[in-house]
Order: sequence, then structure tokens, then C-alpha cells
Amino acid sequence: MTRFGARARRKYRVVDVQYSTQDWSAIRVGESVEVQLATRFSYHGSVEAKTADSKIVWVVSSSGQGRAMHTHADGVRIATVEA
Repeated sequence: MTRFGARARRKYRVVDVQYSTQDWSAIRVGESVEVQLATRFSYHGSVEAKTADSKIVWVVSSSGQGRAMHTHADGVRIATVEA
């Protein structure tokens, strides 16, 4: 079982898999997402804000770890979580 328990039962829509050229324009503010960092650590949260060009996204962790800013060039992968 994974750290997030129900992860295996959820369906994910990957926004972009190319770390160096990510395009997060399809992600909307308020969407639930899974964030996979370059270190392979991942967490769930919701998009709180993003820049107009979608190159910077702020995600609030659903586990209470606060808000994190990610840029499209950080090696971060963001996938929306579909219910």
C-alpha cells in the first residue's frame, strides 16, 4: 500500500510528463492535484493560485504541511486527481 492509501484506486490525468518543458495551463485554481517532486516524494493538495502564464503554481498540501510554490522548470510533475 502506498503512503496515501487510496492512491491505487484513483485515476490521474497527467498534465505534462516532460519535466523541462512543463505546461501547466490546463491546471485550474481549486483543482485537486498530486505533486511529484524531483526527489520522487509526492503529496496531494489543491491549487491555490497560479501566474497568468502558468509557469508558477502554488499548491496547498491536503495533509496540513502548508503552501508550496513550484515553477515549471523545477522538475516537478503535477497531475490532477479525478474522483
